[in-house]
Amino acid sequence: MLEVAVGTGLLFREMVKRNPDGLNEGIDLSPAMLAKCEKLLASQPAQAWHLQQASAFELPFPANHFDLLINNYMIDLLPEADFERVLGEFHRVLKPGGRAVITYFATGTRWYHFFWQKLAQYVPALLTNCRPIDLKPYVALVGFEQIQTWEISQNSFPSVVLKCVKG
Repeated sequence: MLEVAVGTGLLFREMVKRNPDGLNEGIDLSPAMLAKCEKLLASQPAQAWHLQQASAFELPFPANHFDLLINNYMIDLLPEADFERVLGEFHRVLKPGGRAVITYFATGTRWYHFFWQKLAQYVPALLTNCRPIDLKPYVALVGFEQIQTWEISQNSFPSVVLKCVKG
């Protein structure tokens, strides 16, 4: 399993716990985030995980390497022109039949989601410059299949969890 943009490591720690005998790789651009993640993993067996500083634009792994790739709230920070390139890298490192699960800031359909859209539009720094996006067309464009999405709200924040499979 690979998590791209591990951040503080909360999800990565859960991945390692659930896959203690497998390969668990985590990358992030930020050395500070990797250090936080490493502290969080101190109680986990060292042979169960590996972290490294790397970019989602050039994943340091061979093609067809992972069964599962997870990415949360990273793509909504990137320019739309970069979506295809990053998703192409996700597709490249997954094995045929491998799954990508990507969570991102979405427009949302409930009345209270409007607040988050306006906040992203007028005060983007409060949301670390992320904004609502739609990835579905891009994942299909790079070759993913069996695309499923679930709209969720976390404390009223609108998100989409997107799951797709490499054919």
